[in-house]
Amino acid sequence: MRILTVNAGSTSLKIELYELGATPPPIACPPDPVARFDTLEQTRCVHVDAVAHRIVRVPDGWRAVMRLDDAAIEQVRSVAGEAPLHDAPALQAVRDIEAMRPAALQYAVADGAFHRTLQPAAYTYAIPRELSRTGIRRRGFHGLSHEYAAHRAARDARRPVIGTSVVSLHLGGGSSLCAIRDGASIDTTMGYTPLEGIPMATRSGSIDPGVLLHLLRGGMSVDELERSLEHASGLLGISARSGDVRELMAAADDPDIGIRAVGVAA
Repeated sequence: MRILTVNAGSTSLKIELYELGATPPPIACPPDPVARFDTLEQTRCVHVDAVAHRIVRVPDGWRAVMRLDDAAIEQVRSVAGEAPLHDAPALQAVRDIEAMRPAALQYAVADGAFHRTLQPAAYTYAIPRELSRTGIRRRGFHGLSHEYAAHRAARDARRPVIGTSVVSLHLGGGSSLCAIRDGASIDTTMGYTPLEGIPMATRSGSIDPGVLLHLLRGGMSVDELERSLEHASGLLGISARSGDVRELMAAADDPDIGIRAVGVAA
């Protein structure tokens, strides 16, 4: 089976083609891709049996892998606003492939499914219970990355996954940490949306909610606040120059914008 994987991240688009046999490979030893592509257009003449899309925010109650028909696409669209940097480009990729390959089987792979093992103590926010019962809880993301990291770390340490505890770090345009025991997620830094947690390239990470109330009461609109937190905060906001660590490292001699100013270790 030839599977085209499409990973529409917040700062990049990764497209790879894999050829799998009858037995799936272990998580810690994924096969090398047959080919990598820079654009979906480059895949037009390539034979594939299925297309798998990483979807960050999937509707509640979905399985880890779901067929993306028209109804499912609309369901993803209804919650995509909670992961705007990810699901909007992912849905566009789905539509682009649909236009190129009308008969192609497309699937959503839930990026947060790995965190469904979180226990109430880890996923419950200290908010009124009636709000928690509406589904507001820590969900976690980067699950595909954290699951692979846990299995790979156990393999490299020559230990079985069961019985091994791992702390994994996913560091990129979006970043998160995850505590993993026996191959299962037990805590993670991202929350109801990918905005929570440690500071990222352009996302704020965790912030005193009182600051958000202060800004809204001061006249900032909800849309302005969202743009600020999603696109103008994080390392970009702190440095006022860039969210790219490479650029910040290169500016180490600048006392206002360099490494010390943004807290990036040399």
